[in-house]
Amino acid sequence: MQKKINVAGGFGEMKRSTMKRGTSYPASAKIGKLNKAAEITYGRLIEEAGICWRQGKVQEATLLLRKAIAVNTNHSEEVYYNLGLALQRQGDLQAAIDAYRQALAIKPTCPTSLNNLGAALREQGDLQAAVDSYQKALAFKPDYPQAYHGLGLALQEQGDLQAAIASYQKALAFKSDYPQVYYNLGLVLQEQGDLQAAIASYQKALAFKPDYPQVNLNLSLVQLLIGNYEDGWDLYEWRFRREKRSIQSHAHPQVERWDGHNLASG
Repeated sequence: MQKKINVAGGFGEMKRSTMKRGTSYPASAKIGKLNKAAEITYGRLIEEAGICWRQGKVQEATLLLRKAIAVNTNHSEEVYYNLGLALQRQGDLQAAIDAYRQALAIKPTCPTSLNNLGAALREQGDLQAAVDSYQKALAFKPDYPQAYHGLGLALQEQGDLQAAIASYQKALAFKSDYPQVYYNLGLVLQEQGDLQAAIASYQKALAFKPDYPQVNLNLSLVQLLIGNYEDGWDLYEWRFRREKRSIQSHAHPQVERWDGHNLASG
């Protein structure tokens, strides 16, 4: 029976980065021109990184963000956040963690950086550090369903099922149309042996996302387990009917939105 924990649905969007306005430069005209040139280059690099990100060219976006950081040290936290996001997308978890921590060194109260740091730590297997990071995110933004979802995943992986259920329920209280949470809540309930509640949770997930392979499979297996063979086999065969209808072997991944705003223009 499949009980794989679903990865949190998206660890955040790339942020619109903004150059700090009102920056004071030395009186020297020569130094002022150099600073202005660096500012323009910085903005162009960020803009190009945004274009690459929207096109799914994550490695190119990463290189451009690193170049931007190298040419100008006057960064807002969004630049490091976006770098962490790109690195995490590529699976370079330690580098992503380092980038998020640099973002938090600039803005310690940023809930999105704390949330994504928690996601990277959880992927790395440092579950307690992930829990701590999610809880900090929620301290600064109590109505943050994605952080409650991530916290639930970390608690579920720690084996604290009741706390995971409570966290998932909190996520749903703030975002009732969250199929990934209903799916993971169903997994916990299924693991606890509460099969009817698990079925109800899976069905809610499908109400918001009917074309959800993991949910259809798990729901079919639970239906078969309780003796509902007609519905169970129908759901189990759904994936085979779906494969026959589809002519594409791979789906394109969804890319988080970022407008690639030029930092130099504010």
